Amino acid sequence: MNDLAIYNDKGIAWSKHDSQRVEVERQLLLGQIRCLIKDLGDKRISVELLDALENGSLKTDMTGHYIACAKQTKL
Repeated sequence: MNDLAIYNDKGIAWSKHDSQRVEVERQLLLGQIRCLIKDLGDKRISVELLDALENGSLKTDMTGHYIACAKQTKL
């Protein structure tokens, strides 16, 4: 999630990716997050984080807000 927030905040500008490449990068990072959630089991993940993944707000977040949600994960 940290990588996604950094990419959204500064990485898009630094990389000079076009809108298609931005979507590809975001989907790759979201895929990594989904794999981690699958491995952990979604019962351990905060509802706010799961909702953000589902409704798309995680994909465009540049604040890192959802990192705090991820830290609530029950390991």
